[in-house]
Amino acid sequence: LACLTDLIDAYQPKELVFLGDLFHSDINNDFVWFQLWREMHQKVSMTLIKGNHDILPPHFYKQMKLDVVNVMCIGEFDLYHDLPKNPQKRYVLSGHIHPGVKIHGKARQIITLACFYFGPNNAVLPAFGKFTGKAIIKLKEGEISFAIAGKKIVPIKFNK
Repeated sequence: LACLTDLIDAYQPKELVFLGDLFHSDINNDFVWFQLWREMHQKVSMTLIKGNHDILPPHFYKQMKLDVVNVMCIGEFDLYHDLPKNPQKRYVLSGHIHPGVKIHGKARQIITLACFYFGPNNAVLPAFGKFTGKAIIKLKEGEISFAIAGKKIVPIKFNK
C-alpha cells in the first residue's frame, strides 16, 4: 500500500481500478490495513472488478467505498479480472494470471520477471503485490511484453 500511496500522491488520480483479487482470503490484517489506507484516500473513486478471490460479502466492499463490478468499459477498453471466453470486439485489459517472462543470460543464468503483456486483442497487467506468483508468457508473433526490472521497463519481443 505504501507504493500505491506514493503513486496516488505523485499522479493525483480521480479514479483507481483494481482488476480483481484485492483480498486473497477472508478478513485478516490486510483487510484492516486496507480499510485504514482507504480512509486516507477518500477523494479517489475506487472500483474493484470482482476476481475469483474476492469472496467477502458485498457490505464489506461498500463499507470501504469500493464499487464492485464484473466488467468495466473505459473508452475503447473493456476491463475484466480474467480474459473473457467470448470477448467483444473491443481491446481487453485484464490481470488474474500475473504474467511473467524468463530471461536467459549468456552463462546459463535465468531470471523470471513480472511483465506487462500485449497481444493483438488484449493486454494482461502484472500483479501489484510483491508476493505473487508468475505465469510465464511464451510470446507469439505479433505479441510483446515489457518486463519490470527494478526501476526499468525492458521490452521483450517475439523471437523466431
